[in-house]
Amino acid sequence: MLERIVGFQSRLRSNGFAAAVLMHPRDVYYFAGTGQPCNLLIPAKGEPILLARRALDWVKTDSDIATIIKGSGGKDLRLALQSAGVFKNGVKLGLSLDIVPTVLCRKLEQSLPECTIEDVSPLLLEQRMRKDEKEIAAIRSAAELFQRAHEVMMQELRPGVTELEVASKVYAALRRGEHEGIPRFRRWDATLHPDGLVISGSNTWRISGHAMTVTGVGLSPSVPWGPSTKPLASGETVVIDVGINYHGYHADIARTYIVGKATAEQKRVFDVIKQVYSAIFAQVKPGVTGQALFKTAWEILVSHGLEGYFQGYGEMKGNYVGHGIGLEMDEPPVLDANCTTVLAENMTIALEPKVIIPEWGAIALEDTAVVTATGCEIFCPVTRELFEVT
Repeated sequence: MLERIVGFQSRLRSNGFAAAVLMHPRDVYYFAGTGQPCNLLIPAKGEPILLARRALDWVKTDSDIATIIKGSGGKDLRLALQSAGVFKNGVKLGLSLDIVPTVLCRKLEQSLPECTIEDVSPLLLEQRMRKDEKEIAAIRSAAELFQRAHEVMMQELRPGVTELEVASKVYAALRRGEHEGIPRFRRWDATLHPDGLVISGSNTWRISGHAMTVTGVGLSPSVPWGPSTKPLASGETVVIDVGINYHGYHADIARTYIVGKATAEQKRVFDVIKQVYSAIFAQVKPGVTGQALFKTAWEILVSHGLEGYFQGYGEMKGNYVGHGIGLEMDEPPVLDANCTTVLAENMTIALEPKVIIPEWGAIALEDTAVVTATGCEIFCPVTRELFEVT
């Protein structure tokens, strides 16, 4: 992970940071390779220092960081900064202010009044957009696990079975394939069931405030999205949208099924979504913007008169077509109508065109891919079709 640290140090120097203090577990894992509770000090120049809050021996086994010491609070960080040679009045320290709790930020400010603390998360997340070979391999393995979920869907969908029963079997199959069971998000208010979303019939078009997508209604107002106890009925669409965490890295996959035989209208709408899917994935390559991908999708939906239902409807309508993905499900860039971020080789993205039509249902198709030198590689082996489960 030395290359990651060296690259980040260059970003720190270019933006006037003397050092970054990383506390968020995903940030620490990215650079230090341990999920144990730690703080990581990365100076703009010199060697990083990993402070293990607990489980010091375990941390030393996990991480390749040369200097690993026991420490947690502001006093220990002050000593580490002094040891790194970057502690003096007026220095700018980086903290992931997008995710670290305010109480911890305030404690650090009180412990280090000589320093100015500013947000370093944009630099970190920008670096994380481009993955190395090991990260890409893990994301590919996560996507390949969807085959297990698909097999459950093909075996278990039938009238009378509940969304929750199917979702529970999906989770068991994924867990046996080493799905970590914890989809991770950068957003503080985002959560997802470990079995993802298995949503049927009328629940496919009831959009919860969790996101502008197929959400389902969940089991209670406490978590108003996800599978419910609603039984499946013949002729209904069933959408599965699952975030799979394999050894820390995620894939985001969705497919649509029919309980029984599909109607002509269900097939027509699916064909439109597949056309969108094929067009935007064919467009992915270095130099393309998220804005361009959205525009392509939008124009196809307009030509079929379905733009009013693209990614939701009414007030519950999104203007995106995908997002970055990796250590967290919701990494940048958000590939929406305003996204000017330029895709680059080794970025990993999820593209998810869908339509959600009130009183009718939803059709969704999503895959995770890596941007290559000339296009992209889609990871999931499950075919892109409307699956009829009879």
